[in-house]
Amino acid sequence: MAEHLIIWLDDELPTRESPARWLVLDGQGNRVGHPQQGPLDAAASLAEQRRVVVLLHGESLLLLTASIPGRNRNTILKAIPYALEDRLAEDIETLHFALLGKAEDDRHTVLVGNRKWLAARLDALREAGIQADALLPDYLALPAPATGESAVVSRERLLVRLADGHGFAAPLDYLDAVWTDTDTAPQALEVEDPAADGASAEQVIAKLPARWQSLVASISSDQLLTRLAREACKLGPGLLQGALARKRETAGKLAAWRLPAALAALSLLVATGLWGADVWRLQQEAAALEGYSDTLYRRILPNARPTADPRSRIEPLLAGGDDSDHTGIAMISTLGLAMNDTAGIELQQISYRNNRLEIRVVVPTAETLETLRQSLEASSPYRVAISSANAEGEALEGRMTMEASP
Repeated sequence: MAEHLIIWLDDELPTRESPARWLVLDGQGNRVGHPQQGPLDAAASLAEQRRVVVLLHGESLLLLTASIPGRNRNTILKAIPYALEDRLAEDIETLHFALLGKAEDDRHTVLVGNRKWLAARLDALREAGIQADALLPDYLALPAPATGESAVVSRERLLVRLADGHGFAAPLDYLDAVWTDTDTAPQALEVEDPAADGASAEQVIAKLPARWQSLVASISSDQLLTRLAREACKLGPGLLQGALARKRETAGKLAAWRLPAALAALSLLVATGLWGADVWRLQQEAAALEGYSDTLYRRILPNARPTADPRSRIEPLLAGGDDSDHTGIAMISTLGLAMNDTAGIELQQISYRNNRLEIRVVVPTAETLETLRQSLEASSPYRVAISSANAEGEALEGRMTMEASP
């Protein structure tokens, strides 16, 4: 599995030198190194050959639900702006919409952000030499709790994730306004304790309303970024849909696979053609053998009616008469059964005289010839020997004899 680079952008108007935090995870979600922070372009060297997930401050990104019937994703994306128009303060022409998921009864989870705001952050990433594979609000990277709500304070910002998967971000000043009822408040409020800069956890806690003091727990910056990174790498492209989708890169990847795909298709076509030729050849050989069996049947029983199983009509005759009178027929019958069990054999000629059947066949290898000999001896009371084996092109011409034991 591919490794992930998770970058947490600062909310100020970004440039390639804007502050950011980042962490690399392997394919199993384990940390590769330690969380780091610094100018955005310092993370560019880690982006190569990794899936890059960028977390944005969620205060400027709305997570809404829209009821739209249908299953076609592109049609739903086109309809979403008009379904949400009455609930948005901005003109829908200035907004970007991304489809995150579908709930029951055609209710879709939608992420909404200002186009210019998003473009500025994507431009900063490109200037820093970073191409994002996913763009998400940071509150979505909080693991959703089994019940209720989970809340984290990061650098005087409130991040909240709900049990139903929704969430939001807000300035810490809104804490009391978000939960006016103590009974509905989260059971715990984690406060990030920065290692180097920003207000300490104690300073942040001191600013909190008194009713929150007993619910506070401290969490380090490393722990918080690790938690966000592990959840973010499980999510999809987020906002990188529609007009923001990586169409050019996708086309480039498809172009890179075009030649291998064409070669694979050609190989499959050739293999199918060879298989078809083998099937046709085997059908022809089976038809010839069946015709030869019908001819023998008519010679042995000229007045009998045609039957689907001539062997059942001939064997009683063989059992009731002198064995020497029917040795040739029995030998030919044994040969037919052995050839049916051994693939790749072409019968060229048979000759029977004096209780001795001479056989000429073409086989692909000497091993096939020996397999035929062993099959004839194992299924009959006759002695079978290979008289000669000579190369005939890429195949082998074999001569065999079958005779009754004295």
